[in-house]
Amino acid sequence: MRVVRSLVALAGLTLCMLAKPSEAGTLEVRFALGGGQISLAVAGFGSSNLQTMFTGTARVVLMGVDALGEITDRTATASLLDVDVLVNLTIPVLGGTFPFRFNQVAPVTGPFDGTTLGIPPQGLRIRSTNAAGGMADSSNQMSLAVQLALLDTSGASQLILNSLLSGQGSSLRFDIVGREVSRNFVPEPAEIALIAIGVTLLLGSWIIRAGRRWV
Repeated sequence: MRVVRSLVALAGLTLCMLAKPSEAGTLEVRFALGGGQISLAVAGFGSSNLQTMFTGTARVVLMGVDALGEITDRTATASLLDVDVLVNLTIPVLGGTFPFRFNQVAPVTGPFDGTTLGIPPQGLRIRSTNAAGGMADSSNQMSLAVQLALLDTSGASQLILNSLLSGQGSSLRFDIVGREVSRNFVPEPAEIALIAIGVTLLLGSWIIRAGRRWV
């Protein structure tokens, strides 16, 4: 009976330690894009006017942070995903306004210092599509920084992307701001819980052996 009581107590201790929340984890923040300005220049067609009215979405996934975006791991990273923007651009040489869609071709991941995601050259690839089905891909030719402001205030954080992208005879200027619409935090298993499991197994084994001597 003494052995059983000891094992029950150890099991309870382990469960308590497993229930301890972890501060570290993965934070996903979704943004609605709608502030700033966009312009596009295409070889042979000139440049569009600056457009400040557009809609879009983007997503950022932070690893090695807590629920408020504070760094908990010195190797913290951030990923920019699913940038998707719809805008009507006026191109004077063509004498009209035309709908364009700009969407991110692939996710990009870089180091995160608490406020900035660093993106290496050609890390951000954006595909431009017009109503006629024409497409052109462009990317950043220099390193750029994506700013994440007010992460410590849930529901109020901002994504700030200022970049000049070029390729395939076109250049795209993004100076856009996104506002948080939702966030989701997934905590990592606490290391102390893993230690607790190991201690429980060791002590449990010792108690069983000792119990046999008591019988």
